[in-house]
Amino acid sequence: APPPVNSELWRWSFYSYYQMRVLDSLRLTGGLTYDRLHYPRNIDFAPINNAEGDKERLSPKLGIEWTPLERTRFHGAYTRSMGGVYNDATTRIEPSQVAGFNQAFRSLIPESAGSGVVAGTMFETLSLGADHAFPTRTYVSVEGEILNSRGNLMTGIFTNHFVFVSPTSPSNTKQIQNYEEKSLTLSINQLLGDEWAVGARYRLSDAKLNSYLPVTLGLPLPPINANYSRYVESVLHELTLFANYNLPCGFFSQAEAIWTSQSNNGFTPDEPGDAFWHLNLYAGYRFPRRHAEVKLGLLNITGDDYRLEPLNYHLDQARSRTLAASFKFNF
Repeated sequence: APPPVNSELWRWSFYSYYQMRVLDSLRLTGGLTYDRLHYPRNIDFAPINNAEGDKERLSPKLGIEWTPLERTRFHGAYTRSMGGVYNDATTRIEPSQVAGFNQAFRSLIPESAGSGVVAGTMFETLSLGADHAFPTRTYVSVEGEILNSRGNLMTGIFTNHFVFVSPTSPSNTKQIQNYEEKSLTLSINQLLGDEWAVGARYRLSDAKLNSYLPVTLGLPLPPINANYSRYVESVLHELTLFANYNLPCGFFSQAEAIWTSQSNNGFTPDEPGDAFWHLNLYAGYRFPRRHAEVKLGLLNITGDDYRLEPLNYHLDQARSRTLAASFKFNF
């Protein structure tokens, strides 16, 4: 039997934030985080071993919120951070938002599209947004984001260190993963009296993943699969139309139509993408002061299935006609 594999995982994190109101209409946020991570280099992909590694990073955080007019707001954020491995990637006490934009990620590369969670992934985000409320009770917003992720995954392989020697030995090779997602979100919402609200939201996402193995001494056996070295891209369009009806007594209903379209490049085998509509209906009741909510929904009324590449961030939708029920309570 192979010898047992023992390894350690620990992490130190220190952070400090400072917010300053320069003017009545201008607020700045600055922060600095130090992370040091000690982790097992490869306990996921056979052959595994006892090798361990260390990573550290000093990450700045910058945010700005400017309200030049009573109904107009501009905000932006730039952040850097370092991901974790397992439990430390899902537990944090550091603020998760800067100037209204998320900066907390378990991973930016979808785990089903990449190779799971990569230890010590480096994240970098740049976000800009603007909101305006018109006197006609119309609310408009636009947001743009650039999300970057860089990480090195250790993958187990068997190698020959000399071409003419047949015996192989277990080893590891570094798989470099670079990911970038650019997104643009536009939304408009309109209040119609005290009971009706309608709106539309459009999101465009362009995601690219460059994953490759650097040239190293030794011949990997068997030959490296094509999925280890690839450059792929997915472009996703999402349009959501909705109408809400709310009564003062607590009853409410909602109709929702979602159009999704995706195109893909660089995949082997080829993935042509998909385009489809989903229609959803909801009805429910909110208790006084919203201490509880009961809701029923009929999802994907037309019953159409779909095929989307997970490279773009998107919410999963029902793949067939589905009856959903939920109960929420606040305390």
